[in-house]
This record gives sequence, structure tokens and C-alpha cells, in this order.
Amino acid sequence: MTTQKPLRDMVEEISVYVQQNKDRVEFSNRLNLVDSGQLINEIKKSLSREFKQETVDKMIERVPAINLLTRIVDKLSRIYDEPVSRSSEKDSDADTIDFM
Repeated sequence: MTTQKPLRDMVEEISVYVQQNKDRVEFSNRLNLVDSGQLINEIKKSLSREFKQETVDKMIERVPAINLLTRIVDKLSRIYDEPVSRSSEKDSDADTIDFM
């Protein structure tokens, strides 16, 4: 979605979008957490819904420390031969593009 409106004028529209896409937003947030090293916490949460805490503690000791999502993303990210190029026709976007 591209727009020329200031962010403060879009708060209501963004809020409605988030509410309409709540499941997708939550799933994306979980993927972000997993990708940022929080995989073990997601596993604990999932197991805790099914098992007693002492069982979960024993199971967690056996979980390998390999984050497969990160490995897959890293592997797939190598398919791009050329680095991403960002540009804008607006001079006001130069700082943002430099930051990215």
C-alpha cells in the first residue's frame, strides 16, 4: 500500500486493517520472534498447553539449538544475484533510503 497521506492521518485506517488481519499479523509476529532467536520460548508455550511444567522442562532439554527458519531464510536469500536497490524520486526520502 502506497500513500501520500501523513501517518497520523492513517491511524484509523491502519487500526481497521490490523483488526481485519489479526490472525495474519499475529502469525507474522510469531515468525519474527522465531527468526530473532525466540524459538525456544515459542516451543515452551506450545508444549505448556499440552503437558505439565515438569514434563515441558524435561522436553526442552532435548530440543536442538538449531533454528531451521533462520537457516531456510538464509539459504533462500542467497538466490538473489544482485543486491536490492532502493531509490526514490523525492529528495525528502534520501535519509530514509540511506538508513535502509
